[in-house]
Amino acid sequence: RRKRLEDHREESALEHRNLVNEMLNIVDVPAANFGDAAFMSVLGRALRAILQRVREEFDTLDAGYLEASLLVFQPNDQITVLQRAVRNRAVGATTDRQKTMAHFVALAGLDWRQVPDLKREHPFSSEGISDPNCPYRSILLIPIIYADPARNEAVGVVTIDSARPYEFWNEAATDRLYKQVMPFVRLIAILLQSHPEKIRCA
Repeated sequence: RRKRLEDHREESALEHRNLVNEMLNIVDVPAANFGDAAFMSVLGRALRAILQRVREEFDTLDAGYLEASLLVFQPNDQITVLQRAVRNRAVGATTDRQKTMAHFVALAGLDWRQVPDLKREHPFSSEGISDPNCPYRSILLIPIIYADPARNEAVGVVTIDSARPYEFWNEAATDRLYKQVMPFVRLIAILLQSHPEKIRCA
């Protein structure tokens, strides 16, 4: 029964991702407008949908701290925290993207990269962009690939942070989660389509 459920979830996630991709063929998506409340609200809802999948897949309904954030690359070699699912922490914080793990995960062309415990492993800065005393221990980073399939570049990264160490330790479970959240990551990619004044690929 568990295997059937996992197969069903995987098929559903694939169907949702394909549906989002097909939207590109029939929907004229407006240029990204970070000053528009409705536009930013949709980004927040997509991040909350990702967080819901995390809670369901990893049984974290009572997690003390769990957050999904959207980080975008900007023309001035900066990376900015554009939106969060819960917004317990600040948005708008900016730093040099070359100091962040998000930048190098995007450059590496990985589907995802996890850090099981920041207290034991922090390949780059162990500080958060918006808060030097970051409240999380485990982090999952998922690059947002440019919506145009002819360009295999990342415009940003979705990060999922958990206060529980080793939340994203099991690679098979994390890959299943990745497949579940991909439709929403893809939606974010479409919404962040080419806007050279505000977004620059990694």
